[in-house]
Amino acid sequence: HRLRARRSALGLPIREVSKHLDFTANYYSAVENGRTLLAPDKLELLCQRFEFSPAEAAELQALRDLAREPRWTSEFDRVITPELAQFYGLEYGAAKVRSYEGSIIPGMLQTHDYALALIRDDPELPGAWAQRRFELRQRRRQRLYGDDPLQFSVLMGQTAITQEIGGRSVLRNQVLKLADYIEQIPTLDLRIVPFTASPRGMVNASTVHLLEFATVHLPVLGWREAVTPVGITDDSDMVDLLEVNFARAAESALSREDTLALL
Repeated sequence: HRLRARRSALGLPIREVSKHLDFTANYYSAVENGRTLLAPDKLELLCQRFEFSPAEAAELQALRDLAREPRWTSEFDRVITPELAQFYGLEYGAAKVRSYEGSIIPGMLQTHDYALALIRDDPELPGAWAQRRFELRQRRRQRLYGDDPLQFSVLMGQTAITQEIGGRSVLRNQVLKLADYIEQIPTLDLRIVPFTASPRGMVNASTVHLLEFATVHLPVLGWREAVTPVGITDDSDMVDLLEVNFARAAESALSREDTLALL
């Protein structure tokens, strides 16, 4: 992202940069699109051509080294799609996530029994993979704790706390756990959009995520899905639309106190 932004700011065509590095244009395009990594000497050469400061060049080399390490999601590759692996990786590195869920409990907040009941209802997922999916949810939940916890803002349709996924007992324990989370996790802002209100801009969406990062070099990223996920987008028009619709839905949601009382 930063290489593409700097090249654009300098007005350099890809063919000129490719020639400077002794690459084909297609190979350099793969670098900018995150499909391959530059060797350290090539990145150093590029940093000089792009006029990065020594501090910026050192940061980019450090990012390159991090990118060579195994993804923490790699052990779950059999049970998730590449698109979901990318999302979970970005979510893990985000400073703040805003989510809307229309009809189910958000994955990071699901109890063991609720998650397994939901996962086992997926006709495309082999039963043997259900436990691995739940372990993935647990790993994601770790970001809500620690010295640098995720700021997690969730809007959830009231349907999610009335749909008896796994049966009444499972749902009851899940709802009580949500109440515990609200009281115990200060960085969690969970609010319910009640049946008596319209979620407005989120009427036709089942799941929406907006991811924000601590660095100024990354834009807000969006994810929206209905029946099937559409994947991560950094298209500014789409992200702006998601942000506006999330804000509209938030106006329809109960306060934290009223959400806790409803639970």
